[in-house]
Amino acid sequence: MDAFIETVSQILIDWGYPGLFISALLAGSIVPFSSEIVLLGLVKLGLDPTLCLISASLGNTAGGMTCYYMGRLGRIDWIEKYFKVKKEKIDKMQRFLQGKGALMAFFAFLPAIGEVISIALGYMRSNVWLTTASMFAGKLIRYIILLKAMQEALNLVIKKNMERIIEYTADGSATLFVPELNEHYHSVKGALTESSHIFIDMGLKASASPAPHILEIGFGTGLNALLTLIEAERSGRQIHYTGIELYPLPWETVEKLRYNDRPGGDGEQRLTTGDEQTAQWMKALHTSPWGEDVRITPHFTLRKIQGDFTIMDRSSLITDRTSLFSLLYFDAFAPEKQPEMWTQELFDELYVMMEEEGILTTYCAKGVVRRMLQAAGFIVERLPGPPGGKREILRAKKRSQDSPAVTQCNAQPTLKQKG
Repeated sequence: MDAFIETVSQILIDWGYPGLFISALLAGSIVPFSSEIVLLGLVKLGLDPTLCLISASLGNTAGGMTCYYMGRLGRIDWIEKYFKVKKEKIDKMQRFLQGKGALMAFFAFLPAIGEVISIALGYMRSNVWLTTASMFAGKLIRYIILLKAMQEALNLVIKKNMERIIEYTADGSATLFVPELNEHYHSVKGALTESSHIFIDMGLKASASPAPHILEIGFGTGLNALLTLIEAERSGRQIHYTGIELYPLPWETVEKLRYNDRPGGDGEQRLTTGDEQTAQWMKALHTSPWGEDVRITPHFTLRKIQGDFTIMDRSSLITDRTSLFSLLYFDAFAPEKQPEMWTQELFDELYVMMEEEGILTTYCAKGVVRRMLQAAGFIVERLPGPPGGKREILRAKKRSQDSPAVTQCNAQPTLKQKG
């Protein structure tokens, strides 16, 4: 039975909002089903939490109203057979509800007695619209509380199971190591040097957009966002920054990385705004709310989205042509660690999400990645990697409409091609 319910839950998750509505309807009627699993699954996949809560509440209310209408029919034989509710319970509930009316439908979400309340109100022929509205309000509040509690519980499990170890890299800056994946968040040759070179020097500074709209896939430690914020304050460019992250890091972990300590080498030239100011910005980046625009500084606006980019509703990131991305930091874990993040389908969609002359930068210079970017329509070039680090990185640019089609890599002549 458990395997059957798990299979049905997965099917309903695959159906998105309609699947959530159906699961909640079943749970609100006579079927023993957990809509909370479907709700949490869809939210973790990146679907809009508000729409998920509304879908679940509407479905569960519809299920609850089947109990109400069964009471209006007065078929006690059906009620006892299918709902397993004895007439004595209904009579007792009717006596309790006398003088209280349809507003008591608010408590139809309560376990054990919720069905009895709905059936009794049907017997009493309470006002349908007021009963429905009260029931919906109760269901909605219940789902909000449950979702919050489940998210916190899941984050605690993830935090416990996915250990992250702080390690210092060659330039003195820190990174995180995940033993479960055998992967670092940054290059061990220099976390700060790598981020500065790939995403700021080869990305942000190469973008001609006066007000870049940036998308980062893999918000991680927030180092790329911090360096971008610092550059925005230095240059005066207005930047809107969207960061996607499936497993956000707690501020307590990020704080220990101490990116405001100005590590030596190239990093010392980057963090020139003062240790205290940098620390305040970094904390603001990580403690700001998710799912909404937050103005961190006069020149930098952040929007963080928690979800799995591979299966989330990516069309929601683009509302019109003015919201197309001018710069994309592709900073997912390596292809061998996260192959689902490095697919042709994903790069094809990213191409559509970018404005003309938009730039994508990534640390990965593998031939297969370059060819997928080219197949998507990008003009791709190999560039020198960060000092002391990777020999090459990739930068891809979306062609303008009047640009000729390019199928080969625009590599710098001094660099040897890698297959």
